[in-house]
Amino acid sequence: MGSLSSPEYDVIIVGGGFAGCYTLDQLRKAGFKTLVIDDAADLGGVWYWNCYAGARVDTPVPLYEFSEEEIWRPWTWSEKYPGREEIRNYFQHVESKLHLKKDVMFNTRVVSADFDKIGSHWTITTGDKSILTARYFILCTGFAAKPNIPDFKGLDSFTGVSCHTSKWPQEGIDFKGKRVGVVGNGSSGLQVIQEIAPEVEHLTVFQRSPTYALPMRQVPLSIEDQKKETYKELYGLRKNTFAGLDFEFNPQACAETTAKERQAFFEEIWAKGGLSFWLGTYQDVIRNREANQHAYEFWRSKVLERVHKPAMQELLAPEKPPYYFGTKRATLEQRYYEVYNRDNVALIDTKANAIAEVVPDGVFTADGELHKFDVLILATGFDSVTGGILAIDIKGENGQSLKEKWAKGTTTHLGMMTAGFPNALFVYGPQGPTSFCNGPTCAELQGGWIRDTLVHLRKNGKRYINPRPDVEQEWRELVNRIGDETLLPQTKSEYMGTNIPGKPKEMLNFLGGVVEYTRRINDSLNTGFQDFTVQCDGGFMGILFGTIDQDIREFHRKYGNVVRYSPDAVTFTTSQAWKTIYGHGHGQFPKYSASKQLDPDSNILDADDVNHARIRRGVAHAFSPRSLADQEPIIHDYVDKLVRRLSDVAESRMPTEMWRWFHIASFDIIGDLTFGESLGGLDNNEFHHVVSSVLMFIERARKLFELNTLLGPLSWIVLPILARDVQKGFMDQFDYTRKAVNKRLGNDSEIIRKDFMQGLLRGRDEKSINSIEEIVTNSNTLFVAGSDTTATLMTACTFYLLSTPHAHRRAVEEVRAAFKSPGEINFTDATARLPYLLAVLNETFRLYPPVPTSLERIVPDTKEPVYIEGMFLPPGTRVGVHHSAAGLSTSNFAEPESFAPERWLPSVAQDPKSPFYADKRDAIQPFSYGPRNCIGKHLAYNEMRVIISRLLWEFDMKLDSSSTNWTQPYSKHKAWSIWKKPPLLVHIKSRPLAI
Repeated sequence: MGSLSSPEYDVIIVGGGFAGCYTLDQLRKAGFKTLVIDDAADLGGVWYWNCYAGARVDTPVPLYEFSEEEIWRPWTWSEKYPGREEIRNYFQHVESKLHLKKDVMFNTRVVSADFDKIGSHWTITTGDKSILTARYFILCTGFAAKPNIPDFKGLDSFTGVSCHTSKWPQEGIDFKGKRVGVVGNGSSGLQVIQEIAPEVEHLTVFQRSPTYALPMRQVPLSIEDQKKETYKELYGLRKNTFAGLDFEFNPQACAETTAKERQAFFEEIWAKGGLSFWLGTYQDVIRNREANQHAYEFWRSKVLERVHKPAMQELLAPEKPPYYFGTKRATLEQRYYEVYNRDNVALIDTKANAIAEVVPDGVFTADGELHKFDVLILATGFDSVTGGILAIDIKGENGQSLKEKWAKGTTTHLGMMTAGFPNALFVYGPQGPTSFCNGPTCAELQGGWIRDTLVHLRKNGKRYINPRPDVEQEWRELVNRIGDETLLPQTKSEYMGTNIPGKPKEMLNFLGGVVEYTRRINDSLNTGFQDFTVQCDGGFMGILFGTIDQDIREFHRKYGNVVRYSPDAVTFTTSQAWKTIYGHGHGQFPKYSASKQLDPDSNILDADDVNHARIRRGVAHAFSPRSLADQEPIIHDYVDKLVRRLSDVAESRMPTEMWRWFHIASFDIIGDLTFGESLGGLDNNEFHHVVSSVLMFIERARKLFELNTLLGPLSWIVLPILARDVQKGFMDQFDYTRKAVNKRLGNDSEIIRKDFMQGLLRGRDEKSINSIEEIVTNSNTLFVAGSDTTATLMTACTFYLLSTPHAHRRAVEEVRAAFKSPGEINFTDATARLPYLLAVLNETFRLYPPVPTSLERIVPDTKEPVYIEGMFLPPGTRVGVHHSAAGLSTSNFAEPESFAPERWLPSVAQDPKSPFYADKRDAIQPFSYGPRNCIGKHLAYNEMRVIISRLLWEFDMKLDSSSTNWTQPYSKHKAWSIWKKPPLLVHIKSRPLAI
């Protein structure tokens, strides 16, 4: 069960290495309450744990450090490739400048993280059972956080000292005079081997395949060597190279060079040392087999110069390359190959003579020989890139674990997020530059993007970000497509995940380079995260305080036609979405309704499609053309009463509140049409008591229904007062309806009265409405649905007309020219002779829809996947077209903020020169669309046309000064399915008639 309380932290970060430290510092400076959790006892990340013999970086300084001047300016290094101790000291220097430790929880392991979709935050559980919460969860676990421990038989039986290089004892290991076995020869294995060989009694190296080691070219550094004046330029340069270093691939193709040119270039980059021979070579070495062979042959020649024993030469640098050069991580060495010239060093090829079993005193190989050891070191690498992330039990918004999602293949967007796990981000993770990027460069690049993203979300009132599944799939395809253009997929390696049994073979790194990666992530940021679904901040509070629909509207304004505003709800603004969602025949999606909890009876609003069609057949008689003609005299009686009341107001010369009059009139009309008796509002100049119950019910029911979606049955416990009020409001109006219906049915003299009841009774049979209870239920529905919406539209229409002089003038002229007296105004003529007034009503529907929200449907569970506007939507998702957002969308309408009734005139739709010619008028469906559209549409239009035209004919009106900006600020207008509006005060003057 989720929580509605605010999370303890804005951000929780896992990992205290370069990425974790940088991201913590940046987010704190941006004002986010941030906590780092690390299972180490100090800062440094991998450099806390990497205390094995010979541990050293493979990227030179100052490239391998933060680019912030307050850190690098006072710091100096002792050598070009610092060892572990100096890196540890560097992190203490970082702490002295940034004071990070106060926000770090050390010696703590994160074991699980669960997304709470109610509160839109993460709940994090640690190894000691502590529970923490944060809005955002950032994984800075690094690419080498989970060691790969081989499944050797009897491994636990070894009685000597044994460890993986990543779990080396902090106090170190004494190798002097010891028999040592080292399994593996990658980066850490190589460093251990060359470090300990001179001091051990005997060293046995177990090698599966040779490492293509490159010369480190280590040199000591003096203060004078470290030219600080070049650092800013250097840090700018590293952001603009393929690997975040200070050199780039040679753009020339190796295949286009002569042997002499090739040899000279290879000698040049070999002499530079470091990773130059890997990441500064010809650009086609990693893609072209012939070019790759040239690089391998040069490398092999250099190795053979240093290894003297022929048997060792063939194992360390075979004539036939065992894998393509550069398709495994290049390792850097200082004296590695000379080790194998020593008499106390043996090298075993485990492909030919595998490790069969580990026993208490050593290792048996497949040939039956026992190799006795005092120390056994596992330098067997890591479950790279994804292993550290998946070591935590992470569950997303639908309860799926990340391990389950990635079981058959990794999917991310931009290498920093994965769909279904909102607000969770990772640095140095899968499908980013990661293994092909200098660590600090990547940390600053991705950490900076995360900072900017979270600042953007906060600035725009958002609390939820989640990549769209379609763009996530596109990113995966891009990563693999670029990878497939190289030779990497031809090699079994950590880059492809194939070093771990059972792990999917896939490209785990983005090989497009730092520059291209930077462009792509910045495009996402600069275009407002259109490749993500995002959610308004305060969705819960928006429901309580009536701003949710305004939030959604603003959300669409910024992010386009598709918006996910809660974990399982998506809104659209296009005309095509109307057709897809609401459809025709059996094409429409099932209706979503939470109100069934309140009303167990079938009614036209909440019934399923079959029952809706049945009930609609019965109700339709009450809204047929014949019935509308019969009902017209009833409506005119109340319009006359309204005019008389407003005439009295005109004589007082005081401004009057138009919303109140429109509501009294519309409730009187709908009450009489539904129950056959007046509510007496216009007679008594006050609301009938049931009207207050209806308005309260609609407002509070919307709150409760939305919160019920978030909380489930718990809403009735958490919000007992609201639930009780909703229940009371519903029962009050339903009791009134039941009594009124029974009275109407019991009055034989009134049975032929031309109202809704007559239509319902005429349509009553076993194939439509077939019980008195259904008549009561649907009478209540008609009463509620046909009142407030009409009054709201007329209120807004009055404001827009009176605040838009040209529109007001044209509407008045049209009405007064069409009718010589108010008695001539009727349904037929108001429809035929007032086209501009109809345009005024439609424009009001666009700007101030009486039902501003979307009429939600549920994505059905079908055999074929459901796509709306190109977005895949899983079954059960709530979807709808958002009325208010659709009307104000620049994609649908020119000048959407302007009140321009002309856009609705047929002539404008035919005029290419009109600024409104291309308006997408079908995006506005005020009475919904498809087989469940509003059955009272024609009645509502007729009622509004008659009332507005009568007022324009009878009165001269102007806004009171207090109401000239009635729609501003919009925050005064609250919406809970219906609007709760501020007063609209209008001065009314009876029109002087010519004698």
